[in-house]
Amino acid sequence: MRKFLGFVLVTMLFAVLAGCGNRDGDGEANVLNIYSSRHYDIDFDIVAAFEEQTGITVNMIQGNSNEILERAIRESANPQADLFINVGAATLYTALEENLIIPHGSQTVGTTVREGLLGDKWVALATRARLIAYDNEVGSPVALSRYSDIANPEFAGSILVRSSTNIYNISLVAALLQVYGEEEAQRFIDGIVNNLARPPQGNDRDQARAMIAGEGRFAIMNNYYLQMMLVDSDPTNVMVGQRVGWMFPDQAFEDISWAGILNGAANEENARLFIEFMLEAEQQRILMEYNGEAPANRHVQIINALVEQNDFIRMPVDFETLGRYTTRAAIMMDLAGWR
Repeated sequence: MRKFLGFVLVTMLFAVLAGCGNRDGDGEANVLNIYSSRHYDIDFDIVAAFEEQTGITVNMIQGNSNEILERAIRESANPQADLFINVGAATLYTALEENLIIPHGSQTVGTTVREGLLGDKWVALATRARLIAYDNEVGSPVALSRYSDIANPEFAGSILVRSSTNIYNISLVAALLQVYGEEEAQRFIDGIVNNLARPPQGNDRDQARAMIAGEGRFAIMNNYYLQMMLVDSDPTNVMVGQRVGWMFPDQAFEDISWAGILNGAANEENARLFIEFMLEAEQQRILMEYNGEAPANRHVQIINALVEQNDFIRMPVDFETLGRYTTRAAIMMDLAGWR
């Protein structure tokens, strides 16, 4: 697929000007302003296809999850964006509590999206799961009932993981708190701290590379990174991806990339159209093939390359309240010494 080189990531100043400029009438101009914490190249191709198909010009502001959430809250009295897209469910709780998003009003979403992946005001666009990886050339999977089994002595000095401040790790611990309780979450945290192969550092792909380099036996990472490495232009990443094996506990944490229409959006209908476009079969297949994300569309079959990476039973997480547990999760991780 061609890379959309013409797509411009607008600056914060440009976004404000563009947003204000689109509010001089009934808000029905062919414009869509998006705040997104997704930072994947393939999204630019999808945006370009949407623009070509609809004639709607898309302005997208990118930032991390907290940055765009805080900005949306600051601007809630005079929103400068129409659509809020986030890579994890942890922010959903605050978005709902702050009344930042409104019912999507889509006639097709309810019959399209997998069970448990939508609410009146939000809808998942794709999913990813937290797994434990190993080098299949030097090791093999071990018995793993729960994530907290990582505290077992057989994992001593072998765990590779990124910082406790990373939203993927915070969300996982928050999910453990919500589903299993504090004792289970604490056992997992203590297991990480006690069994680290090195101080937490880098991103998920760095954990896999370090594992293949022999710095540790097991890496905690999101499953979608495996496909991203396999289709990477860097042969080293391809080699790493080919060597990674993985295992899931009896119930795995599956997180979501989700979207919601902002309260007061000037271009509400355009935001709805983009959500529906993202959920179409073609875009769902693109997200699988190039980004390794599993489809939210229940009618789209998982591609062969991702079948085994998505062969797990999902933890019964309530996405709408997951964010209620993130502060406690972060405190517990810090107190235990997970840096």
